[in-house]
Amino acid sequence: MTFKTVMAYMRSEAELKRVMATVELLVKTFPDLHCTGLYSIPSPIAYAEPNGFVDPGMFEMHDKQHKERSENLKQLFEAGISAMGVKHEFRIVRSETGTAADGVIASCLGAELLVAGQPDPDDPGTNDETAETIVFHASCPVLLVPYAPALDVQSFDRILVAFNGKREASRAALDALPFMEKAESTEIVWIDPPENDDENSNDVAQDLVATLGRHGVDAKLVLLTSHGKAAHSVMRDYLLAQRMDLLVLGAFSHSRLRELFFGGVTRAMLSSLAIPTLFSR
Repeated sequence: MTFKTVMAYMRSEAELKRVMATVELLVKTFPDLHCTGLYSIPSPIAYAEPNGFVDPGMFEMHDKQHKERSENLKQLFEAGISAMGVKHEFRIVRSETGTAADGVIASCLGAELLVAGQPDPDDPGTNDETAETIVFHASCPVLLVPYAPALDVQSFDRILVAFNGKREASRAALDALPFMEKAESTEIVWIDPPENDDENSNDVAQDLVATLGRHGVDAKLVLLTSHGKAAHSVMRDYLLAQRMDLLVLGAFSHSRLRELFFGGVTRAMLSSLAIPTLFSR
């Protein structure tokens, strides 16, 4: 299995550099892929003046700002991707709402993988909640690139799949098969698996290991105990200690509203990425 159609979404020069570095790793792993660069222009949010009228100059400034930014990113993308010798194109789309994420979601329907950047709180061009919306609604897996990686990833040779016995985790593992088939090692890590008297209580994880094995992936099941620590902290500590290259995560196994109010692994990981992370749901 392989990826043939990849979309790379970018919002600023700094994010473009990170996204393109990850695309370059993808090209080394999947040399025949086609990469589409993407810039999404949100609809302007109109604010009325005290007299009740909307300033038309605001729309002109909005369009001018995004036109300049998108054309600059297009030039940088085409220069970088051409040097990789990859088939490519660049699209500038308009979102029908005030969030650029809707334009991205509509554009990636034909893609097998979407590469995007983790929001950087110090970068005004990327510090919104676009990434969370994309992960929740995208029709394909989303490979998020950290703005401040904890490890210098040079390949996708060591893969960690976060497993919790739920549908989203299994779906993510199977979506990551193209990576696993090329990798040197894959670990299925389950933190605090259910405890009961049945010696076959981990059958669901073993079934996943067996399925991957039929694709030639020699996955190893690793069971960890949290000892009261948050699951995302345990996962982060483990992947750093093992110097993993790619984390695979089933996103939003709880409802998005529940994660918003009570927290969850997905939201915690989105805000503290250590390495490139493949989200799927």
